[in-house]
Amino acid sequence: MSLYLDRELQPAPATDLMKHVYTCTACQQYLETTEHVAMLLAEPPLAVPPADFVTKVMRCIHDENSMADKRPVRSPERAVMRDIGVSQAGSVVAMTTAGVATV
Repeated sequence: MSLYLDRELQPAPATDLMKHVYTCTACQQYLETTEHVAMLLAEPPLAVPPADFVTKVMRCIHDENSMADKRPVRSPERAVMRDIGVSQAGSVVAMTTAGVATV
């Protein structure tokens, strides 16, 4: 099926495959799903972050870390939540920079 989807299958085998797909519900569903996923992956991302996105997020992280040292912490839970926020922002930057996610 992957050769068919990649348009690398010769005409006769492609015809045989399509005859089978026409009669096999499981293969129809697989083909439809795989074609849909391929179409989604071929489309441009919904949003492209601005060129200065990473710089701005990193500045916010730096500012947050600087302010965290000056704020009183009322409980260990609040300290953990504060740190989680900073680490999540760092994860967004890392995934965006690596091309894993778009914003």
